[in-house]
Amino acid sequence: MLIDCMVEGETVLVDVFFPNGRPARNVKVEVYKPDETLYISGETDEEGRFSFDAGDEIQLKVAATGELGHKVEQELSLEKGKPPENSEVAVPVQGEVKRRAPFPLREVFAGFGYIFGAVGILMYIKARSDLKKANVSSGDR
Repeated sequence: MLIDCMVEGETVLVDVFFPNGRPARNVKVEVYKPDETLYISGETDEEGRFSFDAGDEIQLKVAATGELGHKVEQELSLEKGKPPENSEVAVPVQGEVKRRAPFPLREVFAGFGYIFGAVGILMYIKARSDLKKANVSSGDR
């Protein structure tokens, strides 16, 4: 899972989603103060969103936990009117939160396939060469 946060005034907007861009629905979200005490908790909606009022808190840690044990955390250093530091900030685009491009799983597996195929062909050529050398040297005796 991935998490993006954005600050709008006093409100922190949390967007939780999977690498393919699909929203993480009904995921437990917990927000902690710097001393690790729970500040607020809840669940994401059908669009994978959760929002809360930051109040006077400056340092927070947002943690989202999915059903299968997926967990993602993000620490926020808030300054009123500024986005969180040290984080990938969500950018509003026509009312939607811009999601990261999905992980190119198919391309990665295709790349590994090309590599293994090329190595296999080279191993086959080397084995044939070694076999021919073995046959030639055994024929001389």
